[in-house]
Amino acid sequence: MPSVQRLLEQPGVLQVTAEQCRNGLVSRSGQQQRKAASLLTNNRRVAEALGRGCQGKRYPSELVGAILQAYSRTVGKAPQEIDLVEAASVAREDLQRDQCYFFPEELEEMDGAEAMPLEEPEEIGHREEVPPAREMMPEAFGVTEDMLKQVGWKKLDTGAWMYLDEHTEKVNGPEPGHEAWRLPWRTSWTWNGADWSLLEDEVRWQDKAQDTRLQPNTRYLSIYQARLDQHADRHMRHFPGMARVTLERMIRKAHEGLGHPEHGRFLRILRQSKASEEVIEAAKQFRCSTCEAYQLPDPARKGAPPKEELFINEWVGVDTVHLRDHQNQAVPALNIIDFHTHFQLVIPMDKESAAEVRKAYRQWVRFFGVPRKVMFDLGTEFKAEFRRQVENDGSEALPSSLETPTQRGLTERAGGVFKNILYKSMLDYQCQSREEWKELVDVACMTRNRLLLRGGYSPIQRVIGYTPRLPGGLLTGGADDHTMAGRIVMGDRDVTRSMKMRKAAAVAFHESDCDQALRAATLAGPRKLCDFEVGQAVYFWRRGAGSTKKTRQSYWTGPGRIVMTSLPNAIWIAYSNTLIKAAPERVRHATAEENMSISGWLRGISKARQDFEKLPKKGFVDLTGDYEMPGELEDDLQANEPHDDTNPLQGPEPVSGVPPLRRVRQKTGEYEHAKEPLGPPPGLTEPPTEPRGEPEREQPEVPALEPVGPLPFLPGEELFDRGIDVDENENHERGQGSSGASATGSSGFADNKRGPEDREPEPPGKRSRVHLLEVYALHLQTLARARQKKEVRATDFKGADAVKLQRAILKEINNNLGTRAYELLSSAESEQILREKPEKVMESRYVLTKKPLEPAEVAGAESEGLLLNDDTHGPCKAKCRHVMKGYSEESALDVESTTPQINRDTVIFLLQVLASLGWDPGFLDFTQAFHSGDAIKRELYCKQPKEGIPGAKASQLLRLLKTCYGLTDGPYAWYQHLDRKLRQLGYKASQADPCLYFLHGGADPETPELEGVIGVATDDLLHGGNERHWANIASIAAEHKLGKNQRGTGRFTGKDIELQADGSIKVSQAFYVKEKIQIIALTRKRKQQRYSKCTPQEIEALRSSLGVLSWLSKETRCDIAGRVALLQQAFPEPRVQDLVEANKISEEARKYAHLGIKVMPIAPERLRISVVTDAAWGNTRDQPWIEDHPDDYWEETEGEWVRHHVQPRRTTFHPGAAPGGPDLHSLDRKRQISFFAPEPDGEIKSGMVEDDWSDGHGIRVLQDQPWTGRTVFNKCHDEKITNQKIHSSLAQLQNLSSQGGQIILYHDRSLSETEQPAMATVASWKSYRLKRKTVDTLAAEGQALQAGLGSIHWHRLLFMEAFYGMLSASDWREVAGRLPFLAAVDSKSLFDAVNKCACTASYVSDKRTAIDLAVIKADLAQTGGTIRWIDTRSMLSDPLTKQHPGTYLRYVLDKGFWAIAEEGHALQAKALEREARRFSESMKAELHKELPPKIEAKAS
Repeated sequence: MPSVQRLLEQPGVLQVTAEQCRNGLVSRSGQQQRKAASLLTNNRRVAEALGRGCQGKRYPSELVGAILQAYSRTVGKAPQEIDLVEAASVAREDLQRDQCYFFPEELEEMDGAEAMPLEEPEEIGHREEVPPAREMMPEAFGVTEDMLKQVGWKKLDTGAWMYLDEHTEKVNGPEPGHEAWRLPWRTSWTWNGADWSLLEDEVRWQDKAQDTRLQPNTRYLSIYQARLDQHADRHMRHFPGMARVTLERMIRKAHEGLGHPEHGRFLRILRQSKASEEVIEAAKQFRCSTCEAYQLPDPARKGAPPKEELFINEWVGVDTVHLRDHQNQAVPALNIIDFHTHFQLVIPMDKESAAEVRKAYRQWVRFFGVPRKVMFDLGTEFKAEFRRQVENDGSEALPSSLETPTQRGLTERAGGVFKNILYKSMLDYQCQSREEWKELVDVACMTRNRLLLRGGYSPIQRVIGYTPRLPGGLLTGGADDHTMAGRIVMGDRDVTRSMKMRKAAAVAFHESDCDQALRAATLAGPRKLCDFEVGQAVYFWRRGAGSTKKTRQSYWTGPGRIVMTSLPNAIWIAYSNTLIKAAPERVRHATAEENMSISGWLRGISKARQDFEKLPKKGFVDLTGDYEMPGELEDDLQANEPHDDTNPLQGPEPVSGVPPLRRVRQKTGEYEHAKEPLGPPPGLTEPPTEPRGEPEREQPEVPALEPVGPLPFLPGEELFDRGIDVDENENHERGQGSSGASATGSSGFADNKRGPEDREPEPPGKRSRVHLLEVYALHLQTLARARQKKEVRATDFKGADAVKLQRAILKEINNNLGTRAYELLSSAESEQILREKPEKVMESRYVLTKKPLEPAEVAGAESEGLLLNDDTHGPCKAKCRHVMKGYSEESALDVESTTPQINRDTVIFLLQVLASLGWDPGFLDFTQAFHSGDAIKRELYCKQPKEGIPGAKASQLLRLLKTCYGLTDGPYAWYQHLDRKLRQLGYKASQADPCLYFLHGGADPETPELEGVIGVATDDLLHGGNERHWANIASIAAEHKLGKNQRGTGRFTGKDIELQADGSIKVSQAFYVKEKIQIIALTRKRKQQRYSKCTPQEIEALRSSLGVLSWLSKETRCDIAGRVALLQQAFPEPRVQDLVEANKISEEARKYAHLGIKVMPIAPERLRISVVTDAAWGNTRDQPWIEDHPDDYWEETEGEWVRHHVQPRRTTFHPGAAPGGPDLHSLDRKRQISFFAPEPDGEIKSGMVEDDWSDGHGIRVLQDQPWTGRTVFNKCHDEKITNQKIHSSLAQLQNLSSQGGQIILYHDRSLSETEQPAMATVASWKSYRLKRKTVDTLAAEGQALQAGLGSIHWHRLLFMEAFYGMLSASDWREVAGRLPFLAAVDSKSLFDAVNKCACTASYVSDKRTAIDLAVIKADLAQTGGTIRWIDTRSMLSDPLTKQHPGTYLRYVLDKGFWAIAEEGHALQAKALEREARRFSESMKAELHKELPPKIEAKAS
């Protein structure tokens, strides 16, 4: 009320709150009135008496019930579902939380500020008693002593106005015409004789109802300003951590309270609310980080020709379009358009490849010549090969930005318009053949170029200067064409067809032109352009596709840094070790919060790859731990990170006993690093030459070094920098987990911590930046360990081994110089290259390894002085490799980076050919393979490694002459060189595997004779053949330097291959099993907790173990392939039972370490191929969780776990069904379900159910109506529940997919003709999850058989190429009949369905399965295959589909023999077994009936 407000402004008026119950006031029922009344008084003692609070802290129950009823209706919940919390308990919790976040001094300040003594109630209207801060005194605003000598108005330097007056009764405001009238904020002081006292604290004087009254004869000072001063709020007493109230914060609060409206709408709301101009101006500058982070990108820029003078063939756009022919089949076509004339050419192609695109593009070049600039999108057909050929032609290639084909909008739009013209033409003219359709394409293209007018001229007129004559057309003089008219009169079909084509194309063009014009007019509008600068943090828009499954279709990706701008078309962004070219309309600036969050750690991530490439010498430190940083790392980080005693990623420790509002999982880790200085090895003498890095003294240049003899190192140089060890054999843990598990090679993490958080729970799929950093650091640590297993440091070479390392380095340098891999430039030449061609210069480094040796290589290494004394892992030699950092090359993305490598199945096939023909296997390894190849075709230079090259200055560069190690195209360049050499010797590459070569001979080309075969794995060869072949190998050995050239026994691609005495060849990996496979250490107590989640160190140990087992099962041990494949599906959250299963598989692999593939010597004329397929229905997981709705969430308290069900459901909830839940062994078996379900009449039905979640009914239908509520699981503090008491129904519900398996066999043909065991070689195998979910076992078996038939054709093609000559892709089916095959299954229903001569849909309920069976039947009939049913006991593929011991498969692998029983005999044997089983059961039943009870009990 205005009168009360005026009263409050009077001096000496006190306001006090009095409670009615304190004065004895009660209700009609006799309960105390818990109600407050506000009173005004000018007597201090009265205020003290009224202000004493009531001792009772309870509200009346009626009032509480009424409040609950009203509140429940507003939130849509039942009153019973709302929890009541006393204010005192909330205050206690707040106090406990405050102790986590504030220092004791701040708590004391808060207590002092909040405490209001009863003796001194707050006085309204007087501020003189509170001493103001010095920032709010008049001198802080620029008022000087001279200004205070004379009353009146004065303008300050800040733009504010000052008014000084005396002997007045009120504070006067400025007149309407004065400049101060437009300044809304006023601050006033009064003079008390000694100092100024604050009277008004930045008030809006125009909004005051009346002027501020003053005491008589008072001198006052007022300052008027346009906006709040930046120091205006410093006088306020703020609690620690409390935000200051400013105009910007008020605007932000209003924006958030309105639900984050769009910026323009927010301004309209403020204007309609009569906000002042100051607020409007501040709101215009306001930026909301939340709105910017979730805004959609700007619309695409219009595709228009460049705004510059162009000529014909200056700018040409190229794109691939897919046209539909007369049979509705997609046909790729190349769309080319000139940006100046809009002349278009559409050329159909046979297939969408770089070669076909280049062939079609040549048609444009043949007529117009080479364009100046060629613009295309990022399609695969326009990648390295096409772009390189365009640049070789002399054109400038301009690819579009990332995911922005709209930047080539002119080309894209012209292609779309042409397709519209073509399809409309096809409606009027019906094509009968592909050639006729291509003719219609040409006519449509010609019509478009004739009729499209821009400025009165068509594209064809702009190109050739006139409109070509159209036969029979009036506009081009066709009326005088009597020949054409005569043919039309005579009814010539060809002329009539041409006329119909032209007419249909013309009509279609005009229709499309109208549609396009209307669409362009509708979508026209201005474009807003944003200015970006180099170095800014930005986010770019990505479509919803990638390695992670996003809930949104598209999303903002970042943060990244702008490294270059090419406005208005492109912005180059450095993001995650990748350079992104993005369109400006798909880029936004990082918000204020995002800038603050990325400023500290972005530099470390950007340097991670560079540090990792340098032999990871820098350890990766987990900043979430509170430990002292290693000295060396601290020195490196001082320049980038602020010095602070606190860790920015370490959250506050929660107070014990405080229940968190939500769970916060935080990983912490601690790593120890051992530093060891690395200096020159002892015993290496160094001449007294000048140290590097001193330009004052002249040093003779070394343009070339002799390739022989030792090269001295320069003094004062350390060969390698000091490094930090990451010891993978130690496990540093901050705290021991409950499992007590430790594994070799696993780093420790601290126990999970929980802390309170005031925010609402985030969706389970959303990760914090700290979490992402932890995952990134863990990933780098794993990569570092994997790399250190292969790569070593100089400090690992001790004593005499250090001298041998020096010899290895000298040998590497001499070999590179001797093979002319590179040459050393002079200092002047190097300086010129760095100045003129810096983009051609890359970095390089040394890679050191301890290479394991085979027995035949030991003598050679010892003679070279490289054999190491350290034989922990067998005989090894020191090896050094000078490697280029190819990723730093400018054209690294344009060159071919493929690494040709022979397939695993091809290796077994090659060995089968050798065993069948009785040839000895040969093993050949090239030394300096890349340097022995062809000369490099581009200009490249590299810097010396940090350690330098002996005898050279640090400033001298190396000119690369050949594809050195480390270049992205090095492996492919070597393969091309080797391919050309082998073809010169008569070898031909296989069409199935380009790394397999055949040498054929013989007089008759129809029946060629195989004389040799070679398999290529980069610089290793596996080969065999007759005398001609070995003569070719001798010529290769004479031309190249070899590391090994063995015969009979050797190692190839990590597998030991040995020729046996019986002519068979054994392939094994016993050395790999002995060295790599390790058992994960688990205590007995931990093993009993089968359903518990694995700790981070256990997950890392399981991942390492699975990596070893998966490689072993893929290469030689198919007996464990199925179990390994099923175990891999336990991620991302494996349990202890998965650790136990991994240990069982590892123990089995160790037990049968000698086992491998036995390639049997089967005669070529008796060689056959078979496939054995199997499938297990519904035994593999498709998703890690049964349910994971983002609305439902977990809550953990001191004694229970609560699952809140916000999403309506019908079934009960299992604690292991959703992520983020508790350990199942830590819960009590009972659960309480509180549910609320709406009834049809609108009422809400509530109830509570208590049952057992660990039995077979843990997941069941609770009620038919959907319900919400919560499920409570009590924690078990005494004895934990055992795994035997937890039912496996949860795991059964997760198994919704099926596992398939197949084995390819090379065997003697007697296997399919008799029941006797025949020689068989297990050639290939695969265990995989079926892509499609199935409804029954028949569907799963059908999918597995269909995949197996596709695999067997690939093997048949290899054998037909080897023994019947090289085949083409079209005639291999005709030759396939010469090599029949067999498909074996153990599903009787599948066998009967395939052999029935009837429509598959008539006896199969699932139509999709019927299609699969129809395809199988057609495939078997066309390719000469037969299907056989075998007994389950003879099934080889069972270990690939289920948890099977694999005993029978191991027997076949070891002996090399397999047998198939006839169908009738197998069925008869199974029937006899069933009959014997029934007879035994009946005899036992009769015996139990005749025996007395006591004897029966003993018998049982």
